[in-house]
Amino acid sequence: MKNILTTLTLFAVTFNANAHSGISIKGNTKNANDAFVTLIHQPRMRGNLNFDNFKSIGTQVSTKGTFKIKSGNITDGAIYNISVNNSFISLPLFIGDAFTVYFDGNDPHGTFFAAGRGAGKINMLRLEQFKYQPYENDWTPEKFVAKTDSTIAAQLHLLDAVYAKNTNDRAIAGAKNRAVLERIIKESPLSEKELSFLKNRVGLLKFHLVNFINEVSETEKYASQNIDFNSSIFKAFTPHEYYSQIQNLNAWNTEEALDFILKYEYLKSTFANNTLPFKYWNSSIKWDDYLLWVCTNLKTKFNSEVYDQYFSNLAASYMTMGMDAADNINHLKESGSNTKYITRINSFKNILESELQNKKYRLGAEPQTLDDAKFATLLKKHQNKNVMVIFWSAEYAGAYILDNIPAVNNFKKNNDVEIINICIDKLTNKNLWAARIIDHSWKGNHYFMPVETNANTLKQFSSDKIEAFCYGGVTFTIISKNGTIHNKVDKPLEMSKTELSGYIK
Repeated sequence: MKNILTTLTLFAVTFNANAHSGISIKGNTKNANDAFVTLIHQPRMRGNLNFDNFKSIGTQVSTKGTFKIKSGNITDGAIYNISVNNSFISLPLFIGDAFTVYFDGNDPHGTFFAAGRGAGKINMLRLEQFKYQPYENDWTPEKFVAKTDSTIAAQLHLLDAVYAKNTNDRAIAGAKNRAVLERIIKESPLSEKELSFLKNRVGLLKFHLVNFINEVSETEKYASQNIDFNSSIFKAFTPHEYYSQIQNLNAWNTEEALDFILKYEYLKSTFANNTLPFKYWNSSIKWDDYLLWVCTNLKTKFNSEVYDQYFSNLAASYMTMGMDAADNINHLKESGSNTKYITRINSFKNILESELQNKKYRLGAEPQTLDDAKFATLLKKHQNKNVMVIFWSAEYAGAYILDNIPAVNNFKKNNDVEIINICIDKLTNKNLWAARIIDHSWKGNHYFMPVETNANTLKQFSSDKIEAFCYGGVTFTIISKNGTIHNKVDKPLEMSKTELSGYIK
């Protein structure tokens, strides 16, 4: 383990989250004519604000199977997704990346490969050797640590072999996917920055011990046992010099690892002179006290960028869920080292407080708020037309639909289907509904339906309770010209015209 930590320390990565520059992604596909491709940022906290002003962007695949996506607002080292034909493909991106992606539209995920500058890290993370390996129910913490150490060692070895282009190394020569590894070496060789990024990411796996304990802490096997914070199972948390490799929280998995570290450190310091049974591992954290503790410890053990991003992400998450973010904003202001985050937070806060009065969108107007009678009138107004109703929740499902706004616009442009957007949420979240729409410049026919007074309104569209109507994401309903209602249509925005024709006859 010590050797692994030493190796990782040599490859600390620093990304400039403040820089703004471009990336370019070209597509060369088969069987993907007319498909719509969307590039989406993937924050850790669902629907969170982007602090580099990235907006989801998309384009249609040409008749020749090609496409091109550019953006000048990429966060260096952050995780993005390409969405196409109901597949989501993860893309960690660097500022300056320029590569071509290849895939078959009939199986985008299974056939995807990237070639060019910055493509190596994407291809490597898609390998079987880097896929998440779930732990078994009978594992002990000791076995989890041993398995993780073994995984880390194997992954680091493979990264070094690919970077050195040593095709005779056992990790390449003996691999079942040797041909893919050799293709990566030939068409998307790893840069030093990519190698550093990947090694740092691999090293963070050790801190998932905390997540393992989260899962097993209340099982019969461990519930009554006490935690020994000096046990060798926590050895990865001891060398604080490793923490210095966390230079920013641009990628969500780094933020996740930081949370694991902070939770362990907090519990260890809180129960240093007392015993803590495993069963109280989760319940022993008092949130208000914990945030005050985190505020101090982030300042002493991590740099100001990590501190700013931690509380910015937390504040933004609270705000986009309709919760009070005042404490997190105050913690953020205490730093004062980076105004980019405060500026973005304040901008969204101002929208929350004022945009129901926005004269351009008129979302606060009385006709935009629906009850049972108004909803019926709205549907009647669209009789004899093909209509897609997008039901969404500003609090929970907003992230999904906002990520796909380019696909919504494309769908409307290319089909004889009118779109109605209806937010189903608590009345107290009406300002959040307006803020999510205006912050993303989401044009369209928007309506708000208070959940408290419309319990029976949507029975013809769903057997679910209205509170759960948007559970897990947005819900799409297509109403054909003849009045047939198709509920819970799966991802209609990515349907081919042939598939869609089955709904709008």
